[in-house]
Amino acid sequence: MTCKENKSEFRGKHMNDIITEHRNKIMDILDKFYEMLKVYNKRWIQVFVEEEIPNKFLTGEIEEENWKGTILKFKTWKYIPSDITENEILELENTIGMKLPIPLKAYYTSYFHLFDWQRNFSQNSPEHRMEGIWTAYNKYMISFCYLPFSWDTENGCLFCIKFDADEYIDILAKQRNSSGSPSVRTIVNNADIIYSKMQQFAMDLLYYGRLAAQNLIEKEQEDIEIER
Repeated sequence: MTCKENKSEFRGKHMNDIITEHRNKIMDILDKFYEMLKVYNKRWIQVFVEEEIPNKFLTGEIEEENWKGTILKFKTWKYIPSDITENEILELENTIGMKLPIPLKAYYTSYFHLFDWQRNFSQNSPEHRMEGIWTAYNKYMISFCYLPFSWDTENGCLFCIKFDADEYIDILAKQRNSSGSPSVRTIVNNADIIYSKMQQFAMDLLYYGRLAAQNLIEKEQEDIEIER
């Protein structure tokens, strides 16, 4: 094995270690969020019994609720391990024209869940793999160094990760000679302009996950107090 091959193998192992570390942290956030929902609002982790979902999601728990004289039945779902492959990620990256940031790659390879965009978590289920990216995809935002990964609860604003233009340089270099493609400097300048007009929600994806979970739980607590 050559020195170059040794370095490449080392970088690969190091990158895998970083992704694993992020994945473990993301799984911890999601696990704690799930346990909090079991206390404050189990409906977020339940579906109507009539709704068809893969059996591997089901906990076996069935609950009933009397709603205005009508008995509603709900079944509870749980996280299951994601089996998204590197090839699927590469296909997504080729489609959107950039590499997924490590935290997002770790997120999509951690759990499958049934949260929808109203929960502020990027959608990811066996039937709709990495759907958060696909549904929020915006070529314009990506061209200015922002990667959308989810809609907000009102489905009117995009949550984005701002990435360094340097990471984008290989793609930009290939595009510069094509018709209508902006220069690297244009990308950076416009990204700074857009950034100045956007609201920073969190410093990174891990903090975003904690903050999103915290905000949703606080809202549920407020709703409980109002009902009382």
